[in-house]
Amino acid sequence: MCRIAFERIKNNRNISGYGPGFFCEIEGNFPIKYALFTNSHILNESNLEVRKIIKLKYFESNLLVEKGINLTNNRKTFINKELGYICIELFESDGIKNFFKIEPLIILNQSKDGKIFEKNDIFILEFPDENEISFSDGKIIQIKDNEIMHCASTNGNSSGAPIIKRDKNNK
Repeated sequence: MCRIAFERIKNNRNISGYGPGFFCEIEGNFPIKYALFTNSHILNESNLEVRKIIKLKYFESNLLVEKGINLTNNRKTFINKELGYICIELFESDGIKNFFKIEPLIILNQSKDGKIFEKNDIFILEFPDENEISFSDGKIIQIKDNEIMHCASTNGNSSGAPIIKRDKNNK
């Protein structure tokens, strides 16, 4: 999970903002192995010009790390406008030490506010402010075409956050 800082031009003005993204290792028939995913309105074609740097913040061993990822000709990017996501190839040489090897977390059956979420089947990781990762949980209400309707609450600026399905062992 990371927080992506961006700048872009809107209505002839340079604006800046941030949004969540997540790292993953991709298995199967995809042309890259490691990736950064986010919503395509957080990063888009104008943010992905060669020689630009994507600024990330993420936690590694409980320490907040800031890192710039250089966009070069050899880094593949994929934009799916229909599903609204963007995928940027990452390399081990980017220096993000452990994000490729994250083990599934066992999520406790009770949240900080005492709410039992044993019966909920998804949770959403969020990066609502610069120094904290949080999550919410809920149930899938409906899946229709490419949309997942759920009842997990989200904070603002969470549109690039992953929705993760729990397994039977609460992982």
